[in-house]
Amino acid sequence: AAKVPFHPNFHKFLIVILFYTFVVIYYLEDEEDWSIVDCIYFITVTITTVGYGDETPDNDISRFMTILVIFFGLMVVFGLVNDFALFILEYAEKTAKIIANRKPSSKDKAIDPYKFIKQRTKIVLIVLCVIIGGSIFLMESENWNFLDAFYFCCVTTTTVGYGDFIPTNQTSKIFLIFYIPFSVVCVAGAMGQFISCRLEIEAEAKRIQLLSRKLDFAMLKELDSNGDGVSVLKYVYIGIYYIYVVFNLLYIV
Repeated sequence: AAKVPFHPNFHKFLIVILFYTFVVIYYLEDEEDWSIVDCIYFITVTITTVGYGDETPDNDISRFMTILVIFFGLMVVFGLVNDFALFILEYAEKTAKIIANRKPSSKDKAIDPYKFIKQRTKIVLIVLCVIIGGSIFLMESENWNFLDAFYFCCVTTTTVGYGDFIPTNQTSKIFLIFYIPFSVVCVAGAMGQFISCRLEIEAEAKRIQLLSRKLDFAMLKELDSNGDGVSVLKYVYIGIYYIYVVFNLLYIV
């Protein structure tokens, strides 16, 4: 019988489940006034570095356990965030290759700035939808006004976590258990997309500049840096180097 292959990140997901299970069991035994939701909420707020401060360990053993949770949790969470960031960068790289590999046309005389403005606008809108969506839920759950809820979600997604606003009921905590990791990863991915947009602009500018320039007398004059003329060997060398640069811009960017 053929074996069913597991997804490459399945083992990481399993480690997270076991990690949560073990830590929740410990805190249920040690912190008598914490519910299962409180334990999961505390772990999530801790390993995402949000740290509101509304739930804290109250004895030395729990504090030592929390130290282990912080460092192990950070390795697990940042590992997953890194995987997501790599996915975003790979997607951006594929997009850049598609743009670089297309044949130049008469429309490629200049960069269209609106294309990149549209891309960045989409990124901003996605982040705003995540923040506003969380704000609307918390307005209903916590009876906050929109500004307070929006402020709380911004502080959360950026992992600042001042702690001046904290959830007060189990419904909000259950929501935040899922919302915090999702929103934090979303913002991290958005930052990566902003960087990739800038790199894409620079790459396209270089491609258009090289492909639109002709080998004329002005270029030959620039090649003659010391005023002794352009030898055949130097001309061939510059030509080969020029082809190499164009090849890299078209196929390796």
